[in-house]
Amino acid sequence: MIHDKTEYHKILLIKEFKTQLVNFLDELIDLFPKEGDLILIRIFIKDQIPMADVLGRYQRDILPFEHKIMSRDEHFFLDHPFLYAKTPLGEEKVNHFKDLWTKGILSLEDKLTVWKWMDVFNIIAKRYITHFGYIQGWEPKSATPNETSIPNLENVTYRLNEVKSNNKEINSTTKEMVCKNGVCYLNSSS
Repeated sequence: MIHDKTEYHKILLIKEFKTQLVNFLDELIDLFPKEGDLILIRIFIKDQIPMADVLGRYQRDILPFEHKIMSRDEHFFLDHPFLYAKTPLGEEKVNHFKDLWTKGILSLEDKLTVWKWMDVFNIIAKRYITHFGYIQGWEPKSATPNETSIPNLENVTYRLNEVKSNNKEINSTTKEMVCKNGVCYLNSSS
């Protein structure tokens, strides 16, 4: 039994991060049922690796790129090898997952869902930092616990552009995600 309330609350946030990460992987598995590697990653995350290490790695390696997540910069997923480092994936599979993002296999709504999951992970990771500092052993070299704050997703508009070609004409669609009063919705225009 945990008698220290601080440790108890740390464990709650770590468990919440794990729960949300597994839920995210479940959603990806539903979206891509033929991608068996997603199931392996889910098992690895859920049962094999200490979740504090996953959260710590996220804090150290991904939170510094929060601006790319908030601006929905797709290069975040394509240009950062740390996203795939130390996973049970070979380079060929990493390139395959990048292709899922770049070759029109994911719809704008699917991409937006991934971005929203990243927002959730950022909020949990930053909440942990705000209350307890970085996970021990995963501290950034130049950061202090007070350098981050929990993001405010209120009154934010994100734009996603989709260009499709059917070999005869090119159609461009702009979709916006607008968040107001804690509710996010998509608008689209051509």
